Amino acid sequence: MKIARCITLDNGQLDVWNLSEHSAPYDVILPAIYERIKTKEHSAIVLDPIYCMYVDLDENSAGDAANLMNALRKLANKSKAALVFAHHFSKGNQSGKESQDRISGSGVWGRAVDTNVSITAHEAENAYVLEATPRGFKKIEPFVIKWEYPLMVRDDCLNPGKLRSAICKNPVYTIRDLISVIAQEPITVKNLRETVITNTGMSRSMFYELLKELKDTPGATFNEERQTWSYHNPNAATLN
Repeated sequence: MKIARCITLDNGQLDVWNLSEHSAPYDVILPAIYERIKTKEHSAIVLDPIYCMYVDLDENSAGDAANLMNALRKLANKSKAALVFAHHFSKGNQSGKESQDRISGSGVWGRAVDTNVSITAHEAENAYVLEATPRGFKKIEPFVIKWEYPLMVRDDCLNPGKLRSAICKNPVYTIRDLISVIAQEPITVKNLRETVITNTGMSRSMFYELLKELKDTPGATFNEERQTWSYHNPNAATLN
């Protein structure tokens, strides 16, 4: 990512505090974050993921969500840094909702922030519509971004009004596209990728998503010594 964007980071420019498996309620972790950074100037603090600070918080409760937002605002004011966090969508079809109403839980989540950036699935493969709702600035017109490994890139050829409307829509590509190739003869990942993409028009990112599924598919085996995939389960006629 850093190389692809031609970004150079100086020592200390990015401060990462890995708290994996050490989640704590927000009234504990937010003051701890301030103590950690108060002697240095930070332009932004990214909290990922925000739900690890819930503990007993109910995201559907306006009161609980407001208390968390007030604590976040306090940290932002004391640190003089912008606060960034991600939140998930509610279940179901999102295409018929306003962007800030797609957020799961209380409406406080979408309305207490200074800028709400919503990323919603587009009907095209590996594409998403980005919508920003700023509080004090001019509204940004929605646009489409597309995953092209290793970056998200803007794609102005796609219509941002074409949100995916069927969440349970069957995918265009399936694990069968890979199995049909490795069932013929053992093949390396590189050759498998090139063959599948040539045969189907599948994107690289979709190929690697399906490759993850291949590892758990009965009959599909990977030879570590030869670095090849093969398939030896002709009786598995149906694959989900």
